[in-house]
Amino acid sequence: MSLYIHHSSCISPQHTFGEPILDELIWYKNGISAIEPKYPAIPPRELRRMGKVVRMGLGTALDILEQTDTKPNGIIIGTGNGGMEHCVLFLKQITDYNEGVLTPGNFVQSTSNAIASSIGLATQNFGYNNTHVHEGLAFEMALIDAQLQLTSFPGRHYLVGGLDDMATYNNNIDNLAGWNRIPSGSTAELYSHKEIGTIPGEGAAMFLVSDEKEGATSKIVKIKTWYSDDPIDHTNQIENFKSYCDSKDIYPDVIISGKNGDVREDLFYQNFESQFEDRSPVYYKQMCGDYPTAGSFGLWLANYIMHVQKIPESITADSSPRRINSVLLYNSYHKFQHSLILLTKA
Repeated sequence: MSLYIHHSSCISPQHTFGEPILDELIWYKNGISAIEPKYPAIPPRELRRMGKVVRMGLGTALDILEQTDTKPNGIIIGTGNGGMEHCVLFLKQITDYNEGVLTPGNFVQSTSNAIASSIGLATQNFGYNNTHVHEGLAFEMALIDAQLQLTSFPGRHYLVGGLDDMATYNNNIDNLAGWNRIPSGSTAELYSHKEIGTIPGEGAAMFLVSDEKEGATSKIVKIKTWYSDDPIDHTNQIENFKSYCDSKDIYPDVIISGKNGDVREDLFYQNFESQFEDRSPVYYKQMCGDYPTAGSFGLWLANYIMHVQKIPESITADSSPRRINSVLLYNSYHKFQHSLILLTKA
């Protein structure tokens, strides 16, 4: 089942919301933060009570709905850590107030499905509503969920999103586990230094998808996920996917790599890039940092490149003009979770 992308919206540390401006990148030092819009469509009283990840999710969803008259039949969200910060705040309140009178805001937003439910309530959408929390494969599982829904219910439309915020709790856990660089340093130097750890980031990317070609920007032809830290198995998985591309005559014109600057994961990205040596890889985590659903930003970028038929010069040295009919996106999270997404023109 192919997924057609009709509209997309992205909030990230770059100017991606609304009309994207990617001529020059914004570099961050010792911390990345998403550039949030003013959210004019969200009532201020409600906005004050929302956590950051809920704001970004609802903001991107409303942005898409402003672009179309189509009402989605369901909302599917993928998030690795969404809601965890408010869960910790609520548990802290229980201790601080000795299980007394507690404010409901943190409790309401203390679970990951608060994002999808907030979008559903705000848009009066009472259709299929699901949230996937699979760390580095959460967004890909949301896409596969949409595929399964459309297999059973052709002709429907779904909002599918991937989002995470860089909450203090999540960041501290990753620091203690050794996944982050301390100090994080500048995003401009993410790939220039061989170091252990990466620079954490955040963002939200939302897509309106269906199984209908009319009006679509691009088409997701194939999604592949696997869980392994075995380099041999990894190579076999990449080779099998490349064989699929060759058999369908959709060898990618552009490859997008989720390389994150962590030397412990370089081998997997090198395996991927070596399979397509005639293509210069496009990197994106210097733009958004690394987080469980960073692949959603990668897909937004792939869809944007397909739409404008140009790779922004700010993220590639290969500016040679050519027709872009297909893009292959690879992402890895913490060495174990891997995904490949093949995108073609609609």
